[in-house]
Amino acid sequence: MSSFHPTGPNSQQKPLFHRMPAIRRQWLEALLAALLVTVPAVRASAQPGPDSDDEATATADDGAAVGDDSTDDGPPEDSPDDTSMAEKTTEDDNASGSGWGVGGTEVEGRFTPRGKTGRLKKLEEDQQEEEEEEDFTPPDLGPPGFAYLDTAIGFGDMAIAVHETGPTDVTPTASFVIGLGYRIGDMWQIAVRFPISTGKSDGPLDPHFPGARNPDQYTQIALGSPEIGVTPYFTLSRRVRVPVGLAFTLPIGAGDEFPPPTERAKLGQAIVQQAAAASRGWEDRALFAYNRFGIIPSGGIMFQDNVGPGKLRVNGTMKFEMMVSTGGEDPPEEKDKKLQGRVRGVSFNWVTKGEVFYDLFDGLLSPGVKLWYAYATAHELKGSIDPGGSQFVFEPNIMTHLPFSDAKNVGIDGRLGYMIPLGGELGSGTFPSGIGGLRLTAGLFFGP
Repeated sequence: MSSFHPTGPNSQQKPLFHRMPAIRRQWLEALLAALLVTVPAVRASAQPGPDSDDEATATADDGAAVGDDSTDDGPPEDSPDDTSMAEKTTEDDNASGSGWGVGGTEVEGRFTPRGKTGRLKKLEEDQQEEEEEEDFTPPDLGPPGFAYLDTAIGFGDMAIAVHETGPTDVTPTASFVIGLGYRIGDMWQIAVRFPISTGKSDGPLDPHFPGARNPDQYTQIALGSPEIGVTPYFTLSRRVRVPVGLAFTLPIGAGDEFPPPTERAKLGQAIVQQAAAASRGWEDRALFAYNRFGIIPSGGIMFQDNVGPGKLRVNGTMKFEMMVSTGGEDPPEEKDKKLQGRVRGVSFNWVTKGEVFYDLFDGLLSPGVKLWYAYATAHELKGSIDPGGSQFVFEPNIMTHLPFSDAKNVGIDGRLGYMIPLGGELGSGTFPSGIGGLRLTAGLFFGP
């Protein structure tokens, strides 16, 4: 019992809650009801568990009990709705198996990202494309521009149609091919070649008397037939290209095997031209043709791959040289009105060639071999002499590729080989004869 006693005849002792004004009691009841509803809902949301439904039910019952204890004015109208929202939130969280502050697996349904996305995915795709581009390495054609001098020195014996009684000795003959070219767009190559030959030849005839001039001995210089051609290089696969070419030779080569008596030097030029083509194994007969227009289609295949410490290069080429006569003298007539020989209107040369090289030290040293088969028809015939037919040639080589700059776009190329006829007209022929050639090539390559 309290020690405070109100005075007055009608005074009675009442609790402090009932002595508050009515409006203050209503606000206090509403505040208590809101606290009793909100605190259990927050606790249920923060720590859901298997008893979450029971706690939500108990919380709702507590709120209802508090509302029953209130005055006639009752609790605020939104209290039941807040209780329902708390129960619904708790049920949804329990159904999804996740909640704030609770460990577990986060479920995102069909919107869950799979693999790398965004910038990481773009970087991964770029890296994959770069690796594919690095693996895509068709045979390297080198810088687009080139200039070279190809020299062949031949020596031996060979058959000349005008000399029916024996072979002609070549001691020696030298032929030079100057080449210039440029490739456009890593595909279209345009090139020109200028041939020239010189040498000394001695036929089977002897001087008519001691000290007289040898009637079939010549020392001459002869300009060949310049060539211009175009070659597109098609990429067939990651390691294979296919070159397809078409070239033409101009009919300005010097020489004539049946010249008039006043122009005997032309016979010497024709012989030195034939000797130059023979010492090169008939690989480029149209270059050293005289009085003939050449049409030369060609095709091939180029393969390269990294093998061991170096790079393996395998090339194959086939070409057909068709040489159409454009002039020259006809063979003279004999006493019985028969021609001494015959000039073919069209002669041809078919060449099939393969080569294998192995590049070491980034091309600084490249040993290899060339093999080719040639079948030709002679420009002129006389009696049974036909300086044509089949020829098989073997040429061991060693090459070097030396760049001068870090970009490797300027430098020099070098090549040394020896052409060995293994059979056919140049190896045995009509007479016991044979001719071979030493080849030396030096060139400059350049590009942007």
